[in-house]
Amino acid sequence: MTAPARPEVGEPRPWKFPLVQESRLESGLRLLTCHVTGKAVATVEVVADLPVDADPPGMEGLAVVVARCLDEGTTVRDSDAFAAALERHGATFHASAGYEGLSAAIDVPVSRLSSALPLLAEALREPAFPASEVERVVAQRIDQITQERANPAQRAAIEFTAALHPAGSRFGIPQAGTAETVERVRREAVVDAYRRVSPATTTVVVAGDLTGVEIAKEVAAAFDGWTGTDQPWTPSVPTPIVGPRVLVVDRPDSVQTQLLLGHSGPDRRHESWPAMVLAAYVVGGTLTSRIDALLREEKGYTYGLRGAFQPSRRGGVFGVSGSVDSDSTEPALADLLGVLRTAVVGGVTEDEVAAARQYLVGVSPLRWETPGAVAGHLATVVGNDLPLSWTDNYLAALRDTTADDASAALAAHVRPDQLVVVAVGDPARVTKACTELGLPTPEVVTA
Repeated sequence: MTAPARPEVGEPRPWKFPLVQESRLESGLRLLTCHVTGKAVATVEVVADLPVDADPPGMEGLAVVVARCLDEGTTVRDSDAFAAALERHGATFHASAGYEGLSAAIDVPVSRLSSALPLLAEALREPAFPASEVERVVAQRIDQITQERANPAQRAAIEFTAALHPAGSRFGIPQAGTAETVERVRREAVVDAYRRVSPATTTVVVAGDLTGVEIAKEVAAAFDGWTGTDQPWTPSVPTPIVGPRVLVVDRPDSVQTQLLLGHSGPDRRHESWPAMVLAAYVVGGTLTSRIDALLREEKGYTYGLRGAFQPSRRGGVFGVSGSVDSDSTEPALADLLGVLRTAVVGGVTEDEVAAARQYLVGVSPLRWETPGAVAGHLATVVGNDLPLSWTDNYLAALRDTTADDASAALAAHVRPDQLVVVAVGDPARVTKACTELGLPTPEVVTA
């Protein structure tokens, strides 16, 4: 019996981000809807123009406290009743704040979407911000700060942020604040900050299988009566310090050295952003990147180091981070700087870029497979003032980026001689490494 002929596999079609529909409701709310076929759980994410750089000086972390208090009671029900109402709908609530703004979202079965939407609207339209809950959230945040400062990777990020920006700059302070700034937050400040939130400067993003759902009507009904003044925030622009500079968080006899080194960089609006992403992936984006191929696989200094361009709403950083064996601090730093300098001078190869392109483009359907991922990405697009066409344009640019493009992006945006280096570990080992490599004498920070 003759076996049937195998079907021929055609060329894969270029994948595009799910189609986004945009409208403006009578209240002023901007509505973005994205139908994701076959997904029984929907995500509704609201992005409000209350970014962390709007925090008053000396009270940095206020916007984060505001976000964390949104589900701690409304004028309709207290925090326990609100949590119980969410549970009855099979919904989860989460909120956060960053430079992109304040975000509040629910994940809920599509079958319960219509009845759960008013709960999300209630949290945003009628938050009570009880003084006792604000105090509890503030106390929790201060405890978290203590834990973060004890974690080598997080401590390195805290010191790096401070070293990269002038004293007093909002960008030099953690987004969620310090113990001193968060401790000043009171209910009155939370209420006052939230007055900035208005439907005119707020976007609602809905993603899921919306078959048969009149989503514009549902959202309009849920947020009906919400008013506010139009007070758009002008995004702050960082003015970073140029290195070289070295800081060491003093941890004597540490068996590992946590490293974070980098400098300022552009944000997603830069025309070379796709080339920058590809180039950074080749240099430090994965286990097969140049950094890990040398420092992990060949030399055995580390379990892994990662390098990437990390954008903010305005500006960003290029950074490489990870931990190395303490005894290998000097050779690891030397090899790391060598990899960066070689890449900047010599560029990357077409084979390296092709492999990076294949992964970054090919993973897109999986990266944005769920309604939560789709809504979260759209919230990022909105929060960074990007056009709705940005994602498809970005993917198209990735497909078209050549090795020459990526090499030019490295040469233009990676500056190995201007690095701010932060090391959490034994100061003696880091000082020796800096002396050997001609780096500035480290500034020692008490752990």
